[in-house]
Amino acid sequence: MTTGPLSHRAALALIEKLYDIVLDLEQLRRVQPALLSSQQALQDQFEQMTVAGEVREQMKERYEMAKGKVEAGEAKYEEMRESLWQGLKVMDPLDAWYVVSSLAS
Repeated sequence: MTTGPLSHRAALALIEKLYDIVLDLEQLRRVQPALLSSQQALQDQFEQMTVAGEVREQMKERYEMAKGKVEAGEAKYEEMRESLWQGLKVMDPLDAWYVVSSLAS
């Protein structure tokens, strides 16, 4: 928690860090649909093979790998979202830190 005025440099560094997090979150959201569709396609193939009695270990491994990538992406998104929330300092008391008056105007 910052106690005292936020210098121009510190304010700009904080804004830049938050902007980088937002860009990373947007990139992750662009990639996520492709991972989800890949996982769904492999799951459909896996289920068809299971019904036909032809479960192949390789297909199961590919499905598990795709599922792992989706779960890793979701975990990374949640981690980045939490980092953004903490960086915004929304829950900090208002009197804990303040911006130098020249930045506020």
